[in-house]
Amino acid sequence: SSLKDFSYNHKFLCTKSNRQIKANCCLYSLLLADCKGITKFKASTKMGKLGPVPHREPAQVKVESMSEVVAYLDPNQFRSKYQRNNKRGGLKNLRCFPACGDMHRTRGFCGRPVELVLTPSSNAADLPNDWSTGYHCFAEFVRCESSRFNIGEKVSATIINSLERTGEHPIRPLIRSDFSDECEAVKGSVSKSKSIKFEFNRRRKGWHYGWTANKHSCNTEHCLQIYVMSYSSDCYEIKQIVRSPPFVLFCRRRRRFQMEPSAPVAPPKKRLREQDSTNGLCTGE
Repeated sequence: SSLKDFSYNHKFLCTKSNRQIKANCCLYSLLLADCKGITKFKASTKMGKLGPVPHREPAQVKVESMSEVVAYLDPNQFRSKYQRNNKRGGLKNLRCFPACGDMHRTRGFCGRPVELVLTPSSNAADLPNDWSTGYHCFAEFVRCESSRFNIGEKVSATIINSLERTGEHPIRPLIRSDFSDECEAVKGSVSKSKSIKFEFNRRRKGWHYGWTANKHSCNTEHCLQIYVMSYSSDCYEIKQIVRSPPFVLFCRRRRRFQMEPSAPVAPPKKRLREQDSTNGLCTGE
């Protein structure tokens, strides 16, 4: 009987120990999975709540065209990310767009105009000397792969005027270009013809972009989209669509990136105060 009791107790203990081993293995697997999840979470929080910014190819400009002119937009003037500040009146201005001017300004507007060059293409028919007067250019910020207008579409002047940004309506999307001057012809154009240059935001009033962001869309890519239009009979026709290289936005309060100025930092402005000899008051300039 003692032998039977021993074999029974041994079998019970072995079965119990096997159960404990299996339970411990399951518990270890759960803890290991939790540790891996925590590690992934920590790694993702270091790169941003939604993970790293997707890899980008070298800067390129995309052009869709059905016109006799060639549009050239220098891709090197743009950067891959920009800070956007919230201002009063619903303004959301991009800082240092497309790049800093001669000096980087820590306060107020910092940026420069965007230049677009139009020139007749090499296979174009003989164009009149005043061919440039029939073209108008508008720009707007959009998400990549989205467009308000399509190539060949005709839009009434009333619609364009209702979308054009002005001093009274600074948050409208379309930015009209200013005719700059004639310049040397670019590659692929008729050598005897002069190119013309258009400037966007020549007055440097701020680059407003009213896109609404949230924590799930912080890695959305955007671009500056330019519409080259011809005007006739109170109607605009879309001839070309030019897109800048893509970029992402981040808020000043949530500094996801460390931005380096593309120009030397300007010294802070000092308010000149001079003593009024007549009444002893200080006046600032």
